[in-house]
Amino acid sequence: MNSELLKTISLLSTDKISEERKNVLQPMIAYVQEKLTAQETIRLNFICTHNSRRSHLGQIWAQTMAYHFGIHHVYCYSVVKKYLNQLLNLLCFSTQEFISP
Repeated sequence: MNSELLKTISLLSTDKISEERKNVLQPMIAYVQEKLTAQETIRLNFICTHNSRRSHLGQIWAQTMAYHFGIHHVYCYSVVKKYLNQLLNLLCFSTQEFISP
């Protein structure tokens, strides 16, 4: 991994995360832990309400941290809320088509 990226990761601290934010993140933590315990694929989708790149950054950092900590079978995605319904319709159509006899 890139040395500058490793340096940035080493400076991160969970002490700076408020208790309120930790509570908000708890369902995601439980989901990831459940998947890890069951040795199942972890899929995380980051949704941004505007196209301000926050979901993209969330996707990139989550995938980077999974790699850094050696957590395999993690797939991260991002989508802008504006296109979420179109994406879900496409995925549902593709899934139905795929599983049809």
